[in-house]
Amino acid sequence: METPKSPSEITAKWLNGVLFPKFSDCKISSIEIDKDFGPWSLLGKAIRVKLNYATAKNEPKSVIVKFQVSYSNPKREGEIYQRF
Repeated sequence: METPKSPSEITAKWLNGVLFPKFSDCKISSIEIDKDFGPWSLLGKAIRVKLNYATAKNEPKSVIVKFQVSYSNPKREGEIYQRF
């Protein structure tokens, strides 16, 4: 399964595969991206994704997905801070 490169590529199917292994009976039925969560920073963008479940017990109501500033040329925190 391919990792999303931007918030618009996040899907319930991807999150199900990442969060819940095949042996789990929990299923995310839909998601909602919180567009007002977190600004862009030197290291990337944090997105809060609200989760709706078809079946759930005590699963999280939301998760944070972080994207690096440059997906094709990712930077490490140390590299960024050395420049200042």
